[in-house]
Amino acid sequence: MANICRKKPTTGVNGCPLKNTLDISTKQRKPRNCHKRDTTQTSNKTTMLSKSTVLVLVACAISVCVAIPSDWDQSARDQILDIHNDFRRKEGGCQVNKLEYDMELEAQAKKWAQGCVFDHEMIKGRGENLAYSTYVKPEAELINRASQAWFDEKNDYTVGQGGCQMSCHYTQMVWHDTQKIGCYSNRCPFLGGSNTRNSWYFVCFYTPMGNWVGQEPYKTSCDTPCKNGQHEENGLCAGEAIIPCVNDNVSCDGWAKRGECTKSADYMNMYCRKACNKCS
Repeated sequence: MANICRKKPTTGVNGCPLKNTLDISTKQRKPRNCHKRDTTQTSNKTTMLSKSTVLVLVACAISVCVAIPSDWDQSARDQILDIHNDFRRKEGGCQVNKLEYDMELEAQAKKWAQGCVFDHEMIKGRGENLAYSTYVKPEAELINRASQAWFDEKNDYTVGQGGCQMSCHYTQMVWHDTQKIGCYSNRCPFLGGSNTRNSWYFVCFYTPMGNWVGQEPYKTSCDTPCKNGQHEENGLCAGEAIIPCVNDNVSCDGWAKRGECTKSADYMNMYCRKACNKCS
């Protein structure tokens, strides 16, 4: 059983000791690239929580860790996609998209993983989940452990808490509007930001990004199981949805007048389509 260690976001890097078992700890940073869309209506303001968590899987079962190349192939892609969609399906939400694997996102994840820097790239509009481990284990086992650790953050999530807080890996995994995922792993001789050597570094990117403050990762009650234009496949929604011409937030018109349709296009084009004149 993995030992899960946590600290509050303000304390920075987790100080859990290394052991000869798979230790899992999380680190949260102060969110960056947040857009203040409404300074007068704080109670209903919806802002972006930018990819604020990274996950650390730290262990070394032998006294000297040996760097080995990443074993990345189609089986890894299939495994990641199956794990994510299975988690999403079991949540029992409605209008939750079935994820598709995206090779362009994988190419971006590969470039970042090969840079061997344990930090977020912070690309606008893209969700990011990160993990590393000094364990020397088969690729499939490490992917399973990292994915399960991300999902286990559900234990710290409370509906209505106002943001993902200590559960941002979990909420991104199951975020209803996210459609695509691409991942890559790399064995880094030295992983900057972690001060570890011969680390397995795992990077997953998602679009559209989730973790919008003021919203839940999914709904449990909807008028229809899937959005207009989609069809249900084993509990998830497949196909391209026809997004209704509505404003999902009472502040959309005010944000549009202040230029947020351009400044915060990722959010506004999805949740303030009417205010931004994005309706066909």
